[in-house]
Amino acid sequence: MKNYIDDLEKLFTLAENYSKTSIKLFKYSAVYKSANILSSLSVKFVLILLLLFFFFFLNIGIAIYLGEYLRKIYYGFFVVAGFYILITIFFLVFKDALIKTPVSNFIIRITLNNNHNDSHEIE
Repeated sequence: MKNYIDDLEKLFTLAENYSKTSIKLFKYSAVYKSANILSSLSVKFVLILLLLFFFFFLNIGIAIYLGEYLRKIYYGFFVVAGFYILITIFFLVFKDALIKTPVSNFIIRITLNNNHNDSHEIE
């Protein structure tokens, strides 16, 4: 009878260790996925920020050039502003196809790729 009790205690100990290890693995996997998503988004954010600075100064240059061509500097800025309002309207009309869906797909792709990689690491 004592042998069964010892075996049962060992089984409970192993089950407890397994559950603790599974919880730790889940936590580490969640942290890894979150860090990967945030780092990928951070890289994209920095690149977008640098491109915004580039386009900001490029647009000022274009506005001044157009203003000199149109003989009033502020006309160039009006033309550039009009161009951007047209782009804004375009993005408002097609926001799901151009912004929402690609960003969602990016996050899903990173999450699923990490999940796929995690299953290989466990094996």
